[in-house]
Amino acid sequence: MNVEHYKTQLEKLSREERAELAYYLLSSLEPEEEGATAAWDAEVSRRVAEIRSGKANGRPAEQVFARRPEGRRTVVESWGILALPARQVRKLLEEEDELLDG
Repeated sequence: MNVEHYKTQLEKLSREERAELAYYLLSSLEPEEEGATAAWDAEVSRRVAEIRSGKANGRPAEQVFARRPEGRRTVVESWGILALPARQVRKLLEEEDELLDG
């Protein structure tokens, strides 16, 4: 089988399935460094703690994106959730739910 065959099959996957597969493929090109997962976990926890304590204040994404140079895209706009490993994305979403729920 060649790459074109796989492309045809992959088009049938949902957006989420393609994102998961893309993350897998990108990760396979450059394996995660030892300790990176623990470092991301610590960073996410630190940021959440700063938000909860009031030390850090968030800004709406629209404000942040409006400040970038014209025509430039952010990593999140280019890659969406692929900017972070799936495990960290899930953790961020769970933490966000906790913050919103109160």
